[in-house]
Amino acid sequence: MLYLENGEWVLAPYKVKYKQRGEVLEQYTHDKQWWTDFAAKWEHTEILEFEETSFTDEQKARLEEVKNVKEGFESYVAQYVLDGTFPDELEDEKERLKNHPLRLLQLEKENSRQGQTITETELESMRHGQKITDFELKFMLLEGNDNE
Repeated sequence: MLYLENGEWVLAPYKVKYKQRGEVLEQYTHDKQWWTDFAAKWEHTEILEFEETSFTDEQKARLEEVKNVKEGFESYVAQYVLDGTFPDELEDEKERLKNHPLRLLQLEKENSRQGQTITETELESMRHGQKITDFELKFMLLEGNDNE
């Protein structure tokens, strides 16, 4: 899904569908010629098709956030770009990383979400307070009318 270009992760523009020893497989690639040469060299591999990839705006935005993560973490970066899952949130416990290069980004996003939640809670509290104030004003007006 990703490959390094000039030290930055880039989304692969193609997906190759191929048959190898009777099994149909798919792989992201940026180099059609490499796959064509590979299939020509190895009888057990047949290229079925190349297709252009497309990625969502959200995936492209996530790539921008992690494009400079160092080599060696490709699978974690790709997973994050694909669906927003951080390395310590993976379902497979064996694959999880507690200390990972996306940790700072993860903390920033969590803090942002919490800040937004606090703001929403504060707004709801203010609305509730306004309702109480409105009720108190109506009550005082009713008491004032009763005294007349």
